[in-house]
Amino acid sequence: NCTFFFFRNLKNSTLSIDHTIKLLKRYEKDLNKLIINGGDPLMMPPDYYEKLLEYLGTLNHEVFVSFTTNLLDWYLNPKKWHKILSNHNVRVITSFQYGNQRRIRGEGTYTEDKFINIENKFYEEFGYRPNFISVIDLYNFRIAHKNVELAKELGVKCKLNKLLHIGAARKTTQYFPRYKILKLYCQIYDMGLSEYEMNTPLLKAHLNGRETHCPLNRNCYKEIRTINNDGTIYQCENLVSEEEFNKYRINSKSSFDKFAKDNLFIMPKCIGCKNFKFCNACRMVIHEACVKNDKENYCKQMRRVMPELKKRFS
Repeated sequence: NCTFFFFRNLKNSTLSIDHTIKLLKRYEKDLNKLIINGGDPLMMPPDYYEKLLEYLGTLNHEVFVSFTTNLLDWYLNPKKWHKILSNHNVRVITSFQYGNQRRIRGEGTYTEDKFINIENKFYEEFGYRPNFISVIDLYNFRIAHKNVELAKELGVKCKLNKLLHIGAARKTTQYFPRYKILKLYCQIYDMGLSEYEMNTPLLKAHLNGRETHCPLNRNCYKEIRTINNDGTIYQCENLVSEEEFNKYRINSKSSFDKFAKDNLFIMPKCIGCKNFKFCNACRMVIHEACVKNDKENYCKQMRRVMPELKKRFS
């Protein structure tokens, strides 16, 4: 029931384990990380993951499996999920943010008390507290620092992700441009909280010329494959909300490695700019700025915030 939830491009079907394994086999040699999100992964039955982990166990190398889940079904049914979540290759990242955007059906706002109870119960059972993702938008960005303060209190890390104004979220939320969350990262740095936030190290690495990952890697289309529950394949999990980015179906005979480099830049003048790789790293952000007709203003605001980022993170 979360207001910012944008994945409405989910067909009335359940993701087939056969489709999933078929995709993984295509990239088997290069497979090193499997991220399971949605929706919520725990809406699927445990036997889906049992079969998935059984297949991964047949490979000659280890594959790290990450569940991005609110953990609510585990909280209500811990025995149901113990075998899956206790697997030595499985780690969990969960979710919470202050404000009333994150909601539980039938209960209202997902409160701090409930989140801390879940974190503590998870620690008691599995010996670690999961890091968590907070989705930041126009309504909660002024209190976003509280999420990182909570992470510090719990001894975990928080990932402040900007709201993507795509899919169903276009109808329920207001556009939250990237340059606003970059200013928030500067605030987190000034508060001495950077070590408890997961995106600020990426800024530091990128601005110092090191390779990074999402959302600051323009080569992500070479490294990421996402399967939707209807068997369609995309080059990014966020692009699943935009049907035009569908690349092929799992049972098609197309050349599945030939992914087009969609949305190469926001504007042609970006190509000659020294900030090109930074401003045009994420294809979803590029797509978003174009859809919202925010191209010129995006450039103007990014030029303003870049000196502040470099002062703190270079």
